[in-house]
Amino acid sequence: MDQPHVTKSVNSIAIESPVTDTQAEIPCEKQVFQDVFSKQLATRLPPHWPWDCMIDLLPGAILPR
Repeated sequence: MDQPHVTKSVNSIAIESPVTDTQAEIPCEKQVFQDVFSKQLATRLPPHWPWDCMIDLLPGAILPR
């Protein structure tokens, strides 16, 4: 019994994400934490949380450097 066979070719292309400057500077074992090293996120303060402590400042006081 001869059974017909169908042959199909499948082509694929692998596209890798480009390596950013930040990724190149971070060691591979720490790249899972790359959002910690984000220059864009570092320009903002983190969100407020219910457990944040308020710091009372004295009006007119000279702040330490």
